[in-house]
Amino acid sequence: MLATNNKVADYIIGGWQINGILILRTGIPFTVTIPGDIANIGNPNTYMRPNVVGDWHVDNRSTAAWFDKAAFAQPAQYTYGNAGRNTMRQDWTRSLDASMFRSFPIKESLRFELRGEAFGLTNTPIFNAPVTNFASSQFGQVLGSSGSRVIQVAGKVIW
Repeated sequence: MLATNNKVADYIIGGWQINGILILRTGIPFTVTIPGDIANIGNPNTYMRPNVVGDWHVDNRSTAAWFDKAAFAQPAQYTYGNAGRNTMRQDWTRSLDASMFRSFPIKESLRFELRGEAFGLTNTPIFNAPVTNFASSQFGQVLGSSGSRVIQVAGKVIW
């Protein structure tokens, strides 16, 4: 709490409280898939995994190429692909929420509270998982994001 030890200054600029919440999380794992019953297991609505034929890591990930698409290939008929389950991760989460508020006493049993809150203060986009369907024309591309900023200001009278 900000305090100056001056009664007038404290009433104007003192007593503000600042709070923050920082969230850091690793990205959610996902699996590259290929549609169809390539292994001939009897279920045409299944999704198999492709073969990994190279290094899928890229130095500079972007929404247009989250991983190297050339690192995957369709497995031979009647075989399973060798790609692992949940071997890749989507973008990691980083979010900062902050608030600032102050209570102004008016009378003994009456006060006014002013508060400002910002959710997603840094306005950092968090990219969704890329398209994981090997047969899609958008395979490896990120089509959306989350993490927009929301700012609100409120005042209330407490008696």
